Amino acid sequence: MKRNVAKALALALALCLGVFGLSGCFCSKQETTQEEPTSNVSDSKPEVVVPTEPFYVLVVGDDSRTGTIEAEKENQSDTVMLVRVDPTTYHITIVSIPRDTTTNINGTDTKFDQAYQYYGIEGTVQAAEDLTGVKISYYLDMGFVGFVDFVNDIDGVDVTVPMTISLTDIITGKKITVEEGDQHLNGNEALVYARVRKAYGDDMEAIRQTQDRQVLQKLITKVSQMPADQASAVVPVFVSALTNTNMDSEVLAKLVENFCNNSGSITFDSTSGPYQGSIVNDIWLIPRDEEAWAELMAVVDAGGDPATVIAPKNVN
Repeated sequence: MKRNVAKALALALALCLGVFGLSGCFCSKQETTQEEPTSNVSDSKPEVVVPTEPFYVLVVGDDSRTGTIEAEKENQSDTVMLVRVDPTTYHITIVSIPRDTTTNINGTDTKFDQAYQYYGIEGTVQAAEDLTGVKISYYLDMGFVGFVDFVNDIDGVDVTVPMTISLTDIITGKKITVEEGDQHLNGNEALVYARVRKAYGDDMEAIRQTQDRQVLQKLITKVSQMPADQASAVVPVFVSALTNTNMDSEVLAKLVENFCNNSGSITFDSTSGPYQGSIVNDIWLIPRDEEAWAELMAVVDAGGDPATVIAPKNVN
């Protein structure tokens, strides 16, 4: 059922007032009209510990058919992005992990996206850590319906479309065309844009990864440019759209508030991991190039631009 945006934000703000207690979310605390009994036991919540050092988040778009026009199937990770967040410099680095990257699962070399099918989000995190050599602190896992709902809840997203594309929307079953150029997309249009790939020919998956990183960057930018109290109110709406996460809502809300208050300082770098592949045993696989991944992640970990190691693929 589609959420009413105003109602969702009002409820979210109420949650912020009653649970999060973020600075900037309210001007004063309502006084109680009834005297509270004294107690020697403190019932206050522990102080929220927000990361001050750079950390990694695995952003996963799963391909669950729940709520779509297609029949249920075993879920896989449709898109995977490793995001390094520096909460001091406000620098965000996004690296796609191609879903066709060779990964050994149960003794068989197969695609990276199979880790989600067999072992869920936790198995995907482990596979990503094994591949990239970094420790992932948090994961955010979202399906098709959750993505559409969230984009609609924040009144769409602005993207630059490299060429006119068309695809049947997996939610409504209707064909959606997104025109080339700067576009403001609603949730269903944004999902079509994030999923389309066959229109791009031989480099279809690499170009789609570039689009997905653009969508993520634009969503982050849009939320960070909201007033801090409004952006904090969006956090519960975002969390409700997720399939799964291990990030505490209060930690996320504090981080959002911090980035909103410093939105002018936010910078981005992004690229993909190795993406050249070939047919191996009747399936398309990208070789597991651990040396290339090590070189790439050394630059990322140092706060550098990963595109200097592997250039992202764009529409010619």
